[in-house]
Amino acid sequence: MDEKEEKTTSGKEEDEISIRSDDTTIIENSISSRRVRNGSVSAEAYAHLFKRLEDATVVRNRLELQNEQLLQQWEQALEYSAKVQRELEEEIGRKAVIQEENVILLQRKNETIVIPRSLAVNVLLLFFVSFILYLILG
Repeated sequence: MDEKEEKTTSGKEEDEISIRSDDTTIIENSISSRRVRNGSVSAEAYAHLFKRLEDATVVRNRLELQNEQLLQQWEQALEYSAKVQRELEEEIGRKAVIQEENVILLQRKNETIVIPRSLAVNVLLLFFVSFILYLILG
């Protein structure tokens, strides 16, 4: 294959190759298939593909790290959500208990007789007056 054909072939392969994390294997396959087809790869093409492989590896590592961080954040969000749900259920339970206690207190209030203070004072005065009259007349 002459240089012109090699450039055309490498141009097509470079169009297919991108620097996504999944494409690391495509780049590696491209390098190995060039060696098989051409018998040898020019130093410039090899350096270019090796650079792209390094770039793809860096991007892949970055994406894997980002994926791990997102998974950790997801797990933390799930834990937080479960915690908030438990707290909400506890709060709903407390509210139900308070409502039941409130109903009981209202029933007790309705059952009791309220004696106004003025009546209590009048009864006390009446008692003292009666006692004094008993002592005087008695």
